[in-house]
Amino acid sequence: MAAENNFNMADASTELNDRDVVITTNDNRNFTVKVLVARMIKIIGNNIKYLDDDLDLKHKNAPEVKIEQDPHTRERKWFIMTEWEEEYFRKYLSNLWDLAMAANYLEIPSLYYYTCQKLAERIKGRTPEQICEMFGVEDDLTEEEKAEIRRTNVWCTY
Repeated sequence: MAAENNFNMADASTELNDRDVVITTNDNRNFTVKVLVARMIKIIGNNIKYLDDDLDLKHKNAPEVKIEQDPHTRERKWFIMTEWEEEYFRKYLSNLWDLAMAANYLEIPSLYYYTCQKLAERIKGRTPEQICEMFGVEDDLTEEEKAEIRRTNVWCTY
């Protein structure tokens, strides 16, 4: 299913948004990013008052992602991604979990929701064993524990 979602991460190109800002980490590594990206990272954007005298990021945030629900099934509608976004997530397929955790920590909602959607697409229709193998999770349940899970959760195919 696809949502009627007009927001995409590559939108909103202005002269100000195209300016570079240098972000320095605790271990003194520097990252140069566009102002638009810095605005999307709430943990950084909320702590930046001024980059220059004329540049105030305090009240300028990226648009929020609109999560829609199908009125009949009450399931969340899938986001419509641009070709660039699809290619981006294909390129980093093996790091989707890490990307989702980083986006959550840095409070970048659009990246977090899009990454979660891609993770959901990857696990949809797979068995628990396949999902464990995909993420490198060791199955440490005994057969008795699995039987108990099946007995108490009849919907579960474990």
